[in-house]
Amino acid sequence: MSEALEAIDLFESQGVQILGWEGLARDPQGRLGHGSAPQGTVSLEHLSIRDAARLCRETIARDAAQWAQNNPGSTDELHFCIVVRA
Repeated sequence: MSEALEAIDLFESQGVQILGWEGLARDPQGRLGHGSAPQGTVSLEHLSIRDAARLCRETIARDAAQWAQNNPGSTDELHFCIVVRA
């Protein structure tokens, strides 16, 4: 999660619009999929750069904590895909 939050800070500082994020779970064999991962956000294009970054920080932290609570002992790793406007 810390890498995702660092990326959000970087995007915001560079004026990059975050359009949303989604969670992905990587299993021990390296397969990546949605599985039990958090769904993420819908499009944030209507928000300012600052507001979209804030919302992503809040929801990623909240959903990562919820995922950890709901999946104790899981061998999967939670990852985050952050979508930005190029």
